[in-house]
Formats: sequence, C-alpha cells, structure tokens
Amino acid sequence: TYDVRQVESNYEFLASYNQKFGQLALDANFGGNVRRNDYSSLDNGTKGGLVVPDFFNLANSKVTPFYFATTRTKKIVRSLYGSVDLNWNNTLIVNGTLRNDWSSALPVNNNSYLYPSIGASFIFSKYIDKSLPWLSFGKIRATWAEAGSDLDPYRLNLLYGVGSNQFNGNILMTTPDRAIDSNRVPQLTKSIEAGIDLRFVN
Repeated sequence: TYDVRQVESNYEFLASYNQKFGQLALDANFGGNVRRNDYSSLDNGTKGGLVVPDFFNLANSKVTPFYFATTRTKKIVRSLYGSVDLNWNNTLIVNGTLRNDWSSALPVNNNSYLYPSIGASFIFSKYIDKSLPWLSFGKIRATWAEAGSDLDPYRLNLLYGVGSNQFNGNILMTTPDRAIDSNRVPQLTKSIEAGIDLRFVN
C-alpha cells in the first residue's frame, strides 16, 4: 500500500489604497503571507509473498518484518510584499513590486531574500492618430523583474534513512550519498521583457 498526504496552509493579509490626483491614479497594496507545506508518505508491503493466498494483509507476509518506509517533511515560508501602480490619463502606466521571503529551508543567516520588479507601458497612438489614421492602437511596454526561490526541506543536513531491514536485531540505516553545503544562499533569477502592441483599422 502507498499513502501520500500533502497539505498547504496559507495565512495572509492585504491592505489596499486607491486615490486619484487629477489625471494621475494611484493604486497601492501591502500584504503578508505565511505558507506552511506538510508532506507525509507511508509505503508498506509484504515480503516473500503471502502465507495464505489472496489474503492481503501485512500480517500475512511470509517474511517478517515486512517492508515499510515513511517520509515526513515540513517547510514554512513567511513573506511581506507590496505593489504600486501609477496611471496617468490611461496613457503612461508605471508599476512596481517588492517582496521579501524568509524560508525555513535555508540557513538561518541566509534565509531572507528580497526581489523587486518594475514595468512601464506607454500608449503612443493617442498622439499620432491624425498622422497615422490607419493605426487604431499602439503601445510599447517593458518589464524588469527578479524572482527568488529556496530549497526543498532538509537539504542542509545529512539525513539517515531508517528502514525495515535488520541485522542482529538492529535496524539498518542508509548512509547519505550527497554532499551538503551549509552556506547555500537563495536563488535569484532576473528577466527582462519588452514588446509592442499594434492594432490597425477597427
């Protein structure tokens, strides 16, 4: 038999502010989130076949102890984030975001990572509609962003697996087969995007 349970719990708050100053519209948000991921699995089965045919029960295993394996992991990520959107006359739009995460899967002295983004778009067709009447809509846009990520749980320590096999009455444990770097830092990736949106005669 094999049983897997995955639970993600999120606790968050969000505050918003909207205001218009003449032709300039401001939208701002500030929030926080606590995300907890719990994972558990149970895998067990008989060894050497069944004593009584077609009676599927672990106690019916020809060889004891029967096979079993369990896994449990937990990770918590705490976050604060904010965003600001500025819209001038539905022509020039500038937006920015800023987020900071603290992950339990990273070293204590390197578990915080901050990543921003900024973007802008400009609708230029409003200013050339008379000289280019066949262009009904034109917009240019550009975005620069960073994205942060952490690790899977328990990647910073040597883990010894406990199995069902025994030797002289002692449970055997598997030796880790990977090196551990306790100075791991969060991964940050950068991206740049630009484009143009043109629409012709409606």
